[in-house]
Amino acid sequence: MNTQQLSRALHELEAERVPADLDLWPRVRARLVAQPGEVRRGRWLPVTRLGWVAVALVALLAVGATARVAATAPVIGRLLQLFEPEIAHQDDSASLGQALNLSQAIDNVTVAVEWAYADAQRIRVGYTLRSSDGRRFDPCHMTLTDETGAPMPFAMGYGVTGEAERLDVALPPGEGSYVSVFANEAQGVAPGELLKLRLEAEAEELILPTPVPTSVPAAPGGPAANPKPGSVLLEPLPVGERLGPFVFEFSIPVAASSAK
Repeated sequence: MNTQQLSRALHELEAERVPADLDLWPRVRARLVAQPGEVRRGRWLPVTRLGWVAVALVALLAVGATARVAATAPVIGRLLQLFEPEIAHQDDSASLGQALNLSQAIDNVTVAVEWAYADAQRIRVGYTLRSSDGRRFDPCHMTLTDETGAPMPFAMGYGVTGEAERLDVALPPGEGSYVSVFANEAQGVAPGELLKLRLEAEAEELILPTPVPTSVPAAPGGPAANPKPGSVLLEPLPVGERLGPFVFEFSIPVAASSAK
């Protein structure tokens, strides 16, 4: 979805004369949800109900993904190749980050932290959310802190669900892979040293709205009538199940080279 499509969606919501006390975010999020086969990038608000707040235009996937990155975590490596090729193409092996094998399950949802990378400016964490029954869960309320408890401010995130030709991946229903990027504000950790981190996140079920009919059923013996603009009032979407927190503690080396 590009900026023009986002603007049109917001104007459509405004035209429906939404009550002032109605929470619009669930419907905005539903309109921004990528269709199966799309990849998404955006900035999140780390302490609110999260979705992809802003969606960037997707560039074509560069040819020849770095084999070492793909071997570390195939889908995560391809996401890096698409959205941050300056990371994937660095020759310094430290720039490839640290492969992790951390997972935690709550009820039928599993969060697996697969990869992390830190340099002097940024910290990147690659992870996967999957549900056993195919329901869609998105990450929310994600925080990253160092061993002193100091927060690493959230910068942006990107990910993929479903089948994406650009990435040559086909994820099963209920599974998504993501990369979250944080500013590195840890004090006293020099390049080459280990940075101890604690990641906390919740998972929230995404419930899509029931499509609104485009026409009013015809009266007996008469033609169908289209509803007038602004004549349909929105109802709040049901709040999906929220699970968590999922908590992970790990250490990663700080790369000597930095990528902006």
